[in-house]
Order: sequence, then C-alpha cells, then structure tokens
Amino acid sequence: MSTSRLEIDLGAIERNFSLVRRIVGPSVGICAVLKQDAYGLGAPRIARRALACGAKSVAVYNLDEARTVFEAAPEATILVLMPVAGVERTDPLYRCAAAGRLHVVVHDSEQLVALNDGALRLGVTIPVHVQVDTGLSRGGERTEDSVRIIERIGLLSRVRLAGVMTHFASPGDDAAFTAEQWRLFTEVVKTARGAARGELDVHASNSCGTFRSRGYHGTMVRVGECLYGMVGGAVWGEGRGLAGMEFAAEARAMEPALRWTSTIAHVQEIPAGWPVGYGSMWRAPRRSDGRPTRIALVPVGYADGYPRSLGGDARGGPGVVGFTGRRWGRRGAMAEPDGPGGRVFFAPVVGRVSMDQITVDATDVPEEYLAVGREGSALAGAEVELIGADPASPTHLPALASAGGTIAHELLCRLSSRLDRVYRHTGLATAGAGAAARVAAAPM
Repeated sequence: MSTSRLEIDLGAIERNFSLVRRIVGPSVGICAVLKQDAYGLGAPRIARRALACGAKSVAVYNLDEARTVFEAAPEATILVLMPVAGVERTDPLYRCAAAGRLHVVVHDSEQLVALNDGALRLGVTIPVHVQVDTGLSRGGERTEDSVRIIERIGLLSRVRLAGVMTHFASPGDDAAFTAEQWRLFTEVVKTARGAARGELDVHASNSCGTFRSRGYHGTMVRVGECLYGMVGGAVWGEGRGLAGMEFAAEARAMEPALRWTSTIAHVQEIPAGWPVGYGSMWRAPRRSDGRPTRIALVPVGYADGYPRSLGGDARGGPGVVGFTGRRWGRRGAMAEPDGPGGRVFFAPVVGRVSMDQITVDATDVPEEYLAVGREGSALAGAEVELIGADPASPTHLPALASAGGTIAHELLCRLSSRLDRVYRHTGLATAGAGAAARVAAAPM
C-alpha cells in the first residue's frame, strides 16, 4: 500500500482544455500531448478525457506509449513523435494504422523510405508529419532538406503528407527567436500546402507558444503542461515569461490539476545542536524561547520522486511541505476536512532526503496539525501536502521545481509508479488568489 497519493482533478483538466479552446478558436485543432504516461498522471485516463473534450489527436513519444493509449481509446488519432519505421502485422497498432489513425513524425529521408516500405508490406497508408528543425536541433531536418522530404513523399505510394511541424525552443522568454523560428517554418509550410492532397495539420506551438500569440497557432496546437494547470513551468514561477504574452491573463487562470499528499509517520523532539539526516547537514537551532525542535517524519523520499535537491541545506530547505489540518485517509480515500482546516502551515524539509522518507521542522506547526498515522491502524494521520493546488503556495509544482533546481516537467515525470493515482472530478476550492487569504505560513 502506498504511503502517499497523487490526486488528479479531471474537472480541472476539462476546464483547462476549454480555456485553450477559447484561445485558439473553433477552427484550430488541439493535440493533447501524453508523453511519459501523460507526464506521470496516467495516459489512459487523460486520453479519454481529452478526446471527450474535443481533442483532434493525442501525441506520444514512442510506440509503447501509443499501444497504451490505443488500448484505452481505440478511436484516437495518435501522433508518434519519435523517429520510428512502422509496425508489424502482429502489433496491436496495426489496427490503428489500418484505420489511418496512426500518424508518424518523419525526421529524415531514410526513415521516410523505411515507413513506406513497411506500409507497403502491410497494405496500409501511413499519414506522416514532416518535422522541420528551425533552431531546436531536436530531430527533423533544416528547411532545405525538409522541402526535399516533402517533395519525395509525393513520389511514394504508401505514405501521405498529413502535417508539417516544428518546435519552438524558447517561446516563454525569447520572443525574437520564436518569431524567427516561425518565419523559417512558414517557408516550408508553403511547399507543404502545395504538395498536400488533403487536409494538412500545420503545428508549431506547445503550451507556451499557444499562449504567446495567436499568430503561432497554425491549424493545430500541441499542448501538454497547460492541461494540468501550468504554462512555462519553473520559468514563470521565477517571475519571467508572462511579459509580452498575448494570453497572459488566460495563463494565470489555468487551474492546477494535481495534489501530492502523504501523512506523518512519527514525531519527535530533539535538543539544540542535535543532527538530522545523513551527513548531519542540519542541526536543531537554539531557540530564543528555549523550546526543543520538533521533527515530523513523512514517509516519502527520492524513491517516490521527491528530489534530493529539496533537502540537505544547512539552513533548512529549500523543500517545503504544507500541513493542512485535514486527516489523510488510506486505501485510496480522499482527504476530508477533519480538525482545524481552513489554513495551511508550511514548514521546511531539514536534513537530506532519504530513499523513503523526509524530515520536516514542524516546531511552529500547531499540535492539532500533527496527528501520527500508523500502518495497520484505523486512525488516520494528519495530511501533509507535498505538491499543492494553490498557485500562490510554495508547494505549487512550478515553485517547488524551481526551488529544487529543475522544471515542473522533470519533477512530474520522476514521480514513481508506486504512488497511488486517485482521480476526482471537482472544482478546486483552494485555487486562485482567494486561497492566499486562507493560507497561514508557519515561521521558517
């Protein structure tokens, strides 16, 4: 049984999708990016939700991810981003390919020929999207070679030009280079539109690009992190990136769709100077009121995906957790208000992060927030919030990732599969500016 839980709000994802729809308008398709199991939140559930909201397609990185999505949503159009050479007849994805719903990104001429040869053996036609390298250098070819690939598609019998794409390198904080990438991309788009024999998906914008400007929307946008309530990840958490965004106000309105919670396994008091954690990096301070330090043990560590970089500072932190005043139900039950509630007290992670646990200086957290939960006991312990759903909170994912020297994407993808995933469909009572008034920070 897991000692912590990811709570994923499908209602928030729906509302975020609707906000993207309002930005791009009815004529622009939305491709939901579900790489790495939908950033660790569960690709099958998110795929079905995105399609129900009107997503035109979903994007995955490799064929294994495509199989997972196809099993859960066989009606989906799936775009495979990694250079692949096709599928075999015995592959479950053969049915997806035969239906014309397996789209493949083409990165070079050799891959294109391999795709055509494989499709010829299967008796299917593969829709392909040509990737143009406009300055990211992460797959694809530069403009001249991309034009040649597009022209070659017209000479092959079992591939069909279905799209042309690029990927912005810095749409959140480099408007000038983003504009130059778009200029290079549109040169290739002209050739692609002349060569296409049907509908052509023109797509460049990820989440940041989508909010940067309607001029970059093309005929489809590829959005991932904004569906989960983030645009720009840690970059925007540092206060950069929103300036100059056409849809900055909408970006601020996105609803975080994820909470990560656990409980308290043990509480102890230690005297001034007593060490905590491997390497004795942190020692209990001598307090002016003479109180001992109170350490709360939370059964979450780097094996669960909590980064070591959030512990180990001799001053405490930079990791922070929130004590919510709720009780943490086990066996997949959602946390329910039980106790003081209404306020969250934040406290620093002290000592190094261990494999299965972190230690928190809870000296200034009220006693009623610190109930201990035991494995095998019917008594629920206090809820500890590791990732919160309030954008103003220090446990909001982009802020936490930035404190740990990483980005929200990486922290999400590192969350262990051993964590329980629990889905709900509610509004977010703690999101937005109004929540800030209900949050009380314990002195740190």
